[in-house]
Amino acid sequence: MTAKKIIRLVCCITAALMTAFFCGTTGLAEGPYNNYTYDPYNKSVPTSAGYLPHTLITGEALGIGDFNNPSDIYYDNEKFIYLLDSGNSRIVVIDALNYSLARVIEPVDRGGEKIAFAEATGLFVRKNGEIYVADKGAGTVYIFDNGGKLFDNINKPESDLLSSDFAYKPSKVAVDSNGIVYVISFGCYSGALQFDAEHNFLGFYGSESVTMTAKLVLEKMWAKIVPKSMSSNQARAVPVNYNNFDIDADDMIYTTKNDVDSNVNQVRKLNYYGNSLLVYKSAGTSRTYGDSETYYDNKNGLIQSVISDVDVDPDGFFTILDTRRNRLFQFDKDSNMLFAFGGTSSQFGCFSEAAAIETVGETVFAVDSKNCSVTVFTPTEFGRLVRKASLLLSDGKYSQCKELCTEILRYDSKYTLANVGLGKAYQAEGNYRQSLKYFKNSNDTLSYSNSFYEYRSELLKNAFVYIAAGIVILIVAAAVLKRVRAKKAVSDYYLDISVRRYPFYVMKHPFKGQYSLRESRRGSLAAANIIVALFFAVNIFVRQNTSFLFSKSTRASDFNIFYTFIGTVGVFAVTVLCNWAVGTLMDGEGKLKNIWISCAYSLMPYVVFMIPLTVISNALVYDEGTFYFVAVYGIYVWVAIGLINAIREVQQFTLGKTVFAVLITLLGVIIVAALYAMAYSMLSQLISFIVTLFNEILMRI
Repeated sequence: MTAKKIIRLVCCITAALMTAFFCGTTGLAEGPYNNYTYDPYNKSVPTSAGYLPHTLITGEALGIGDFNNPSDIYYDNEKFIYLLDSGNSRIVVIDALNYSLARVIEPVDRGGEKIAFAEATGLFVRKNGEIYVADKGAGTVYIFDNGGKLFDNINKPESDLLSSDFAYKPSKVAVDSNGIVYVISFGCYSGALQFDAEHNFLGFYGSESVTMTAKLVLEKMWAKIVPKSMSSNQARAVPVNYNNFDIDADDMIYTTKNDVDSNVNQVRKLNYYGNSLLVYKSAGTSRTYGDSETYYDNKNGLIQSVISDVDVDPDGFFTILDTRRNRLFQFDKDSNMLFAFGGTSSQFGCFSEAAAIETVGETVFAVDSKNCSVTVFTPTEFGRLVRKASLLLSDGKYSQCKELCTEILRYDSKYTLANVGLGKAYQAEGNYRQSLKYFKNSNDTLSYSNSFYEYRSELLKNAFVYIAAGIVILIVAAAVLKRVRAKKAVSDYYLDISVRRYPFYVMKHPFKGQYSLRESRRGSLAAANIIVALFFAVNIFVRQNTSFLFSKSTRASDFNIFYTFIGTVGVFAVTVLCNWAVGTLMDGEGKLKNIWISCAYSLMPYVVFMIPLTVISNALVYDEGTFYFVAVYGIYVWVAIGLINAIREVQQFTLGKTVFAVLITLLGVIIVAALYAMAYSMLSQLISFIVTLFNEILMRI
């Protein structure tokens, strides 16, 4: 083997390993894009493909010439797909079953002259054949008969509800079964304009409230502090405007909003008052529609999903379009995300500039305005199974969805919806122990708690006699031990505590113990180091074994021993060093060794009590979590009081000086953490540079 080949091989292996280690994977490449969904912890995970591209529809293939800037698409719920070919000022009608050309509609005005669209972006077709086209550039909504002849317009209404400078730019239009027309005007923050069947203006529908983001709160606080002349350039607190909507079979309106500052609740199912009827898990729970994972780009800032279209199918599944990433996401009626598909590329099934979507049964049509085409997506076998199981699960037919969920798990053993379905099925059968496994896999804490309550009740019922006997024995043993201790009790003046028992004495008597620790100098550096090591070990035990009902969405599989070491031993060591430095500047008497020992002894409540408390957490249900958290926070307060008192005694500060020293110490810890974050970021960039360099070398060899 030549030297050149050896170098090439080494570069290949190194680049592959570094890329795999640092970049990871986000999906399965079944088809032209990665197939993924989000697990119960909002992490993207690979899954089987729910949808794959089936057909590409172009104007050339239909024999009518290329499409030009197609901007919207609509299914008449009977047989035909209507495509708004905006750049060609025409509407192309396509057979929804075989994707063949049905006819081309060339819109004309009342005098028979062809209408040239200025910037048509919205399309709607009523059951009676009337065609509505929203033309933002022309400032009107055209209403054509089924042959394309104009017979009415909806122009800017005259109303006291509209300001004199109101810009009427209709971008989307929809009509319900009663003939009520809803128009989204680009840049309007008051909701959709509503017109009656005679096209008289009624008012605004579903106006949004202001989305209070952290940025907006800070700007409002800043505006109260600085003069008006300095705050005049601050952002105005206005509601987010709608950019699209769809009407389902029950005349419920689904909307998407143009919100670049927030990635939650971008899709809503509105009632008249603007309240969303979409419920995810429980009422009031926020939901991210689109990609939950965001990142910052130096050029474009925060990169997150921009939802620009929504379509609801007859079964209640709704599909949304993320125009920033050119991806489609499908959700069930309970807002559970099922699939993500599509992407940005020139491959079949991806887009250059996705503009609109429409569903026909299970089939999804997606318009690419830049490539001037329509991509047809059809569900895979996995996709059909998921949709069927979702409908049964939503209707409470748990026993019927059991077989479907089992089949889904053969495709993807971690698919959340299938785990929830099997958990519900076993719960309905009374097999509570078996259901716990699936509820835990799906992070369904409420259902897990309910099943665990029933399972625990069964265990307690069967073991009641043994439990009662154990309690009696413990009470007797405690009484005997108390009497024996009372006989052996001596005054603290004569008390001689060994080095091994002294940490427990300090834990029991934090004030007296820390004072004696300084005066008698009986602290042991070896014992302190053992306590710090146990603090690290106990933290691992707590992290890995706390009941998942109370573990705040952390998983045992995400455990990283390095981060845990930094978060325990590292933080403790930095705190001690910072306090030693502060004490030196403030003429404190504490030496580094003494500070280390005293602070380490203060960790004893955590070391001693967190393990049994963690074990107990696994015997509690969700509603009993208050008792668990009270105990945990009690231990934290106990440790904090011990640390503050240790600093006071070892440095010989007054109480006020101790508080000030503690605050400066915390500031020092924050500064060190910031420096660590900077170093970590620089190291990450260096590693990324090395990976890129290896790939570049590989390409040039």
